[in-house]
Amino acid sequence: MKILRQLHQAVSSRRRFLLTHNSLQNVMGLFFQRFNFSAEYEVPFHSGGFGAEKVIFDVVAERGKKVIVVEIKDTISSRDLGQIHGYADTLQINKFRAQLFLGTDVLNYDELINGTTGEMIKELMERENVGIILADKYFMILCQTYNQLVLVEMPEFWFSEEPVG
Repeated sequence: MKILRQLHQAVSSRRRFLLTHNSLQNVMGLFFQRFNFSAEYEVPFHSGGFGAEKVIFDVVAERGKKVIVVEIKDTISSRDLGQIHGYADTLQINKFRAQLFLGTDVLNYDELINGTTGEMIKELMERENVGIILADKYFMILCQTYNQLVLVEMPEFWFSEEPVG
């Protein structure tokens, strides 16, 4: 966790405010494109069955058979995590082969691992296979498992020399 805390501190010394939803969406899409994914924004997904609902995913990135679906939250609330849980269920019920990620600002890191929110995040990651993307204009961290989020295992770090977005 020391590495993520150092990145968190470096970012908080550079900027005081969280990136907006639109900024995060733009940054994440551009990072995916730089790493050879095709990325689309505001992608509609229609669930099948009775009472079918239409969900719009913030970013969908694809490279070969790997599909990443990102729901972006600039702040994290219990309601947001409930929505993410519902999206994970929707993808699973419809047998859509993709991993769902919650994308947020790296400045939200402490909130993701502590308290009630941290417990809910751990449950989402372990039971629902939801990943976390921590983003800044200079880097993006992809945590596919809870152990990667708390650095028991190494997550993917994507860096840029110039700000993205």
